[in-house]
Amino acid sequence: MIHDFLVIGGGISGASVAYELADAGSVLVLEAETSLGYHSTGRSAALFTRNYGGAVVRQINAASAPFFASPPDGFCDTPLLTPRGALTVADANSLDQLPTLLALSEPNEDVIEITAEEALDLAPYLKP
Repeated sequence: MIHDFLVIGGGISGASVAYELADAGSVLVLEAETSLGYHSTGRSAALFTRNYGGAVVRQINAASAPFFASPPDGFCDTPLLTPRGALTVADANSLDQLPTLLALSEPNEDVIEITAEEALDLAPYLKP
């Protein structure tokens, strides 16, 4: 079978390119793994955080948020985003980095400090 486009790799970039090319012709995605997004894409796609990364990455994240919240009709059968949280844990030697992390807070993307007791309630497998 002959295809109009060949995309090598089924990570987020390959899948995105294949989607964009689909209106222009037939697309074949070649992936070495048994499923798409198997490596870092799968790990990164597990959590969308608008305020993650440096300034440029945060701008890209913010620009991507509307698409993730409301993908085009027919793009997927299930929501791309579901509400969830994240917990970052620091030991006594890392507390000096806390202000930098808290500074990433943005409207509707709050980064807040909680007590050790609150963290243990959220993740009881942590060592006190």
